[in-house]
Amino acid sequence: MADVPQLPNELLELALAAQNAGQMDKAINAYIAVLDQQPANPDAWHYLGLCQRSQKQWQLAIDSIR
Repeated sequence: MADVPQLPNELLELALAAQNAGQMDKAINAYIAVLDQQPANPDAWHYLGLCQRSQKQWQLAIDSIR
């Protein structure tokens, strides 16, 4: 487990990489982990919303991006 990122910026990088690879579930989980540590992180909220939109989770996407 030592290679699992724990810092919010590392988790955000992991999430972006997963999102770019089309691994939306992994990306969503990583964005949520960022938000657990930094609830006001605007990048994590924005990209989480984009992932949710890609999965047709419309209301969740709107709420996340707002």
